[in-house]
Amino acid sequence: MQVESFCGVLRKQIVCPVSNTRGVSRVTPEDLIDELSHNVVLAPDGPQLEAALAELQSALQEHHDYLESVAADYLLSLPLAIRKRLNKLHETIAA
Repeated sequence: MQVESFCGVLRKQIVCPVSNTRGVSRVTPEDLIDELSHNVVLAPDGPQLEAALAELQSALQEHHDYLESVAADYLLSLPLAIRKRLNKLHETIAA
């Protein structure tokens, strides 16, 4: 299964074919990552394993990028006073 060609960018819920179901079902990014992890475990050595690992890595990177953007959007939606307090807290912890 080629992640990008079937599913595109990972979101909260996506429509994506899953090998253990008939037809198309709703799949969360976590479900897709679980499925791809399962494929890696079952893949024989060689090119099939490399392809399965590449698909899993791609899905993990997309999900990471999505979560990072959601976190950034959330922080930017906070009032300025709270963002300043969080920044001071972060500086204190880093020091």
